[in-house]
Amino acid sequence: KLAAIPTYSPSQHTIRTRESLPVMAQLPQMTVAELAASKDKASASDSEHVLVALLGYVMRIPSAKLDFRSHIARDISGRMTRQRRGLALDRDDDLGRPPFILPRPSSLLSQPNRLAAGD
Repeated sequence: KLAAIPTYSPSQHTIRTRESLPVMAQLPQMTVAELAASKDKASASDSEHVLVALLGYVMRIPSAKLDFRSHIARDISGRMTRQRRGLALDRDDDLGRPPFILPRPSSLLSQPNRLAAGD
């Protein structure tokens, strides 16, 4: 039965885009503290670009394209995975700092109302 369920298959465009990305090991590293410090620089200079981290990548984004100012200079991986799961975003906000603790899926299954309420 499981084999009959359709799964995601990337388009050729997506595959080419993925192949064009730099290898993560070749990118410069940035600590969480350095990322957070970029917020002060962005505010002080009214920067046209801000830094946001997601899933291990730090991205330079045009300020005008960032809808949520609270995402500036932080890792939003945990926040986005909580949002995808329908969990509360602010109550458990790690402010983009480790440790990135998320509830285990098995603990959510034992609390079905938590999923429905988004808590």
